[in-house]
Amino acid sequence: MLLDRMERARPAQAQAGHVLVVVAHPDDETIGCGGALQSLPQATIAHVTDGAALPMAQREPGGAATRKAYAGRRRAELVDAMSRIGLSARSLLALDVPDLEVHRCLPAVIEELAGIITDGEFGFVVTHAFEGGHPDHDAVAFAVSAAVTVVKRTVTVFEMPFYSLAGPGCRIQRFAPAGRGSQEWNITLSPEESRRKQDMFAAFITQQHVLPLFSCVSERFRAAPSYDFRKPPNEGLVLYDRLHLDVTWADVHHSIAAALSSTLAIQTV
Repeated sequence: MLLDRMERARPAQAQAGHVLVVVAHPDDETIGCGGALQSLPQATIAHVTDGAALPMAQREPGGAATRKAYAGRRRAELVDAMSRIGLSARSLLALDVPDLEVHRCLPAVIEELAGIITDGEFGFVVTHAFEGGHPDHDAVAFAVSAAVTVVKRTVTVFEMPFYSLAGPGCRIQRFAPAGRGSQEWNITLSPEESRRKQDMFAAFITQQHVLPLFSCVSERFRAAPSYDFRKPPNEGLVLYDRLHLDVTWADVHHSIAAALSSTLAIQTV
């Protein structure tokens, strides 16, 4: 499984099984690596946002009346889902950035992630691919890369695909072209792992309109390539530029450029 691949790729300083999963929203960990997590009982999961995209909540029957209430629902669903595979709430870290605003908070997110990686002595980080699917996903992919750069020791980063534009449609849980050449693994889940992942999906009541798009049969990972985050992901095909999210690649790019300057300044001090 994923831990076996980590063992083969790990630097000498990394501790086997000591894994930090960094994702944007509650349920991203289950979509991307809900099967793998079942073999990583010591994993820590950091959620950068509170998952509270209020307009989505208010469109649902019985939707939350406030963003805070919806964030509470997302957190409760997460705790429930993780309890189904034996991960306690103590393993779940929350940075509580508002949904869709990670790019606006990059310096603080980078600093906090660097502190988590350092304090936890994590040798491995698993996170989003930089693929142009969701602005928070792309911002988190960059923030993890920057945080690892700031940390003064070797950390190995693996990434997971979620969704990205491909011609007239979308590719789901397959890697976008950028960064090809990095070692990639398609891990087939056992029947029991697949059943447990379906059970985890069921805990996310507010997300049942999107979770059926994703697989409970296999999961993909690869060693994170060396991205040029100044260039748009997925050869310029950015899904959220076509959606009505009030966040575009231009917004994310502006924030990344500013954070890159800040990170470089930190490194030279």
